[in-house]
Amino acid sequence: MKLVVDANVVMAALVKPSITREVLLYPYIDYYSPSYLLEEIKDHEGEIATKAGKGYKEALKTIMKKLIIVRYDSYKERMAEAKKIIGNIDKDDVQYIALSLALDADGIWSYDGGIKKQNVVEVFSTGALISLIRSGIV
Repeated sequence: MKLVVDANVVMAALVKPSITREVLLYPYIDYYSPSYLLEEIKDHEGEIATKAGKGYKEALKTIMKKLIIVRYDSYKERMAEAKKIIGNIDKDDVQYIALSLALDADGIWSYDGGIKKQNVVEVFSTGALISLIRSGIV
């Protein structure tokens, strides 16, 4: 399974050991994020590090090994299409949609309500992924 992971999922996984982190480290799903994710993490790093405490750096290192970070050049050709799909709902989600389209991903893992309002790219919740994992589908 090939999923694009939204920043809110990664940040939740960084804050504390949780089921989100366990699913993110699941070995039979390939997780991709746009390079834009790194900017989002950097913008919120102080807040995340404070919430995470002393385990932050180790969690960041572990999670970044699992994520495949994709450069903008690899999905920029799908940005116009992504803007039509989600741009009026949430401009911050355009890169996640564009990457999903460029990769022909199975969907996006996100907690973001805005991204769920579009109907072109499937959006997975943590619960849905847990169900797929437990059922042996992935």
